Amino acid sequence: MLIQTTTFNAFFPKEQGMRRNFINIEDGLKDHFQTPLHLLPIPDDAPPDIPRAQTESHEGHSKLNISLDRLSLQTKYDHRFQSDWYKCKEYLENRIFPLINLMKGYIDNNYSFSGLTTEIFIHDLDEEPVKHLFENFIKIGSNTNPFDVNLKLTYVLRERFYINISFSNVRLYEKTTNREKELPAYLQQKDDVLSVLIDINDRYAHNFQKDYHSDVDVMDEIFTITNDILTGKLDQIIYEGRVEL
Repeated sequence: MLIQTTTFNAFFPKEQGMRRNFINIEDGLKDHFQTPLHLLPIPDDAPPDIPRAQTESHEGHSKLNISLDRLSLQTKYDHRFQSDWYKCKEYLENRIFPLINLMKGYIDNNYSFSGLTTEIFIHDLDEEPVKHLFENFIKIGSNTNPFDVNLKLTYVLRERFYINISFSNVRLYEKTTNREKELPAYLQQKDDVLSVLIDINDRYAHNFQKDYHSDVDVMDEIFTITNDILTGKLDQIIYEGRVEL
């Protein structure tokens, strides 16, 4: 299991005055992020989801976007972290929870919902990823082999969380500097891996419970669920085709 990326999103009602708070916000980010924030010249009447401010972590592995109605932290892991989920988790928690606590003062502590998505590559299958997915999850008759497989399973946990687990095959190619020839016909394939995308969020409660609000405790629970799946249930899901949440 190699952890490729994580994306954490937290949503809140549109805060039209967010731009006026960026000077104070960036002061609270400087321990883990580059400051000053890069402020984008976006008109006030532009859609609220368009980022108004951006920054990166000090080593450039994470990118933070702040919009009028959400914040998003995207992290790409290198060889020092990829094989160690606990190390990735510690990295995330040390950045996300201070960020959430910092931002709640500017949105009246009114988070709508949040979510954490983790992308993992599995390299050690005994067969091609397409064949593995076809035989373990789909099990339908076919007179020819599929070229690609995309499969998404969605569960509801505790009447609050969506648990989305997506599977697909990913072909990896050697890099090229010739952008005109970034096609399989001109590239050397170096690997064929199984991609597993685990997305845990409390949007179910946001959608189905009146006056629902998320908070730091819910976000901590999202991390706990993700941790439980990655450390105790993922092998059973991948190699046995059984999902037990």
